Amino acid sequence: LNDDGTLYLRFAMWLQVWTRAIQQNPGTTVLGNDNAWYGDVGLRRARFLMFGKIAPRTFMLMHIGINNQTFRNPRKPQLYFHDAWLEFEASKKGYINIGAGLLYWNGISRATNASTITFMSLDAPILNWPTIERTDQFARQMGIYFKGKVGLFDYRVAVVRPFSTTVGTATTPVGNYNDYANTWGYSGYFMFQFLDKESNTLPYMVGTYIGAKKVFNLGFGGHAQPKGIAYFNTTTNELRERTLYIASGDLFLDIPFKAEKGGAATWYGAYYWMDFGPNNIRNIGIMNPGDPGSGTSFSGQGNAYPMIGTGHTIYSELGILIPGTVGKSIQFQPYVNWQGSGFDTFVNAPSPGTIGFDQAWMHHVGAGVNMFIHRHNAKVTLEYRNRPIFNTNGTVESRKGNSFVLQMHLFI
Repeated sequence: LNDDGTLYLRFAMWLQVWTRAIQQNPGTTVLGNDNAWYGDVGLRRARFLMFGKIAPRTFMLMHIGINNQTFRNPRKPQLYFHDAWLEFEASKKGYINIGAGLLYWNGISRATNASTITFMSLDAPILNWPTIERTDQFARQMGIYFKGKVGLFDYRVAVVRPFSTTVGTATTPVGNYNDYANTWGYSGYFMFQFLDKESNTLPYMVGTYIGAKKVFNLGFGGHAQPKGIAYFNTTTNELRERTLYIASGDLFLDIPFKAEKGGAATWYGAYYWMDFGPNNIRNIGIMNPGDPGSGTSFSGQGNAYPMIGTGHTIYSELGILIPGTVGKSIQFQPYVNWQGSGFDTFVNAPSPGTIGFDQAWMHHVGAGVNMFIHRHNAKVTLEYRNRPIFNTNGTVESRKGNSFVLQMHLFI
């Protein structure tokens, strides 16, 4: 919008299409059919983004789209806002920027601020958005944020008004979201960037630079909402409220090899402590095809498994960009990922309203390969996933939670 490019407006769009084969949880039916395997094609993400600086020291971003449409969803889904915020520069040197709106300037971890365009693995592990679709709108909340850089140090903090929930007033000793919390939330994520500096114009953090940067970051963060959790104390016969609290520490390493087109190594590791109240656990299945109420295992129907809950979680992924190209630009990047969770429900002795598990940890693993046709603008990803299936008595029935996902991804 001006000669030196400091004032500008940019439009972007991207589409991610999944073709899947899923080994379903025991007892799952899809429209009444109980086949052990299920296949479909779905829209994982279809998004439009607009952002820019239309006047000095100002910035605005609006982001709309849909997610997770399969043949089971209502036709013609309505577009909705993922992000909508404005921002002002309080310091010309980038020390302090202040913004407000529907925010993705999240606390907790790098992955909680992840760019959905530049994932290394097929998708986020979802546990990186622990309050997803409970007190947020697809990982966003209303609020005010502050961000900036000072030397090696990069920060983002936010004061947010979490969305109200409808999980039901607590009637068991198992912790859950408090429908009547009516409190503010507080989030922050802080990084030390030891090598190349990453941009903080946008909140979306890159999953793999595929050789374009040399990055080594150490980060830590958290999220808290007073009275965000409620549960029924069976000893005193009263409803208890307490703070919803999540904390994380992580490392991100992306190192290109020395030779031209020599490939690169990308590694990310994160630790989370989550407190949703006593013995809280949540099964989630992405674009779950199962009929609600079907499924005879503890994991529920379709492709769900215990993903988020009170306790410890470690997530890690490692990828190697293979040196050289096929043709002028095609590159391949095999990778592996793993989630290990020590949920309180798994390690506590049985108590009223809970299940006692005989296994201390839940393990979810994946392995795949990216084919970059034109870097992150055009790529194809194939990933194999394996999840555990838990019986209702707490034992692991099997590892027969297999799935294969082929993604076609375009970003303009």
